[in-house]
Amino acid sequence: MKESYEYDGQEYFHSRSALKREADRLQKLGETLLDLPDSTLSEIELPDNLAEAINLAKTIHSRAGFKRQRQYIGKLMRHIDPEPIEKFIDQLQQRQGESNAHHHQLEKWRDQLVEGNPGTLTELIEKNPQLNVQQLRQLVRNAQKEKRENRPPKNFRELFKFLRENTSQS
Repeated sequence: MKESYEYDGQEYFHSRSALKREADRLQKLGETLLDLPDSTLSEIELPDNLAEAINLAKTIHSRAGFKRQRQYIGKLMRHIDPEPIEKFIDQLQQRQGESNAHHHQLEKWRDQLVEGNPGTLTELIEKNPQLNVQQLRQLVRNAQKEKRENRPPKNFRELFKFLRENTSQS
C-alpha cells in the first residue's frame, strides 16, 4: 500500500517501508514524551487525546498493556504535526547539555582549586567578579586540609556548592 503526495503537479509515492520507518520514528517520539516528567510535559501543547493517552500509559503496570498503549500513542502521533514537539525536545536536550557542561566546569574548577593550581583562582575571579574571594579561599584551604588528613569531604562539597551558587553559567 503506497501513500501518494503531489509536488509540482506530479504524483509521487511513499514506499511501505518509508511509511513504517516514519511510524516507528513517531512512536519513538511518543515514547520520549512518556519519559518526560509531568512538569516538563505540561509545557508542551499536546492534543487532549494524546495527553490523556500519555498520562494513562504512566499508570499502566502490565507489560503487555503498556506496550499496547505505546503503540496507541504512536498511532495518535501519526495524526498530528510532530515538528513543535521535536523542537521542544531538542531545546530541552540542549539546555540539559549546557547544564551538564556547566556542572563539569564547576567540578574542574573545584578540583584545580583543591590541587593548588594558582591560575584557577585568577580565572574564576575574572569570570565572576562578584565572588566573595575571602570565603572562596577559606573553603579551598579547608578542603585542602581535609584532603591531606583523609577526612570526609565535607568542605570539598561545600566548595562545590559555593561555586554552583556564586558563578554564572556561561
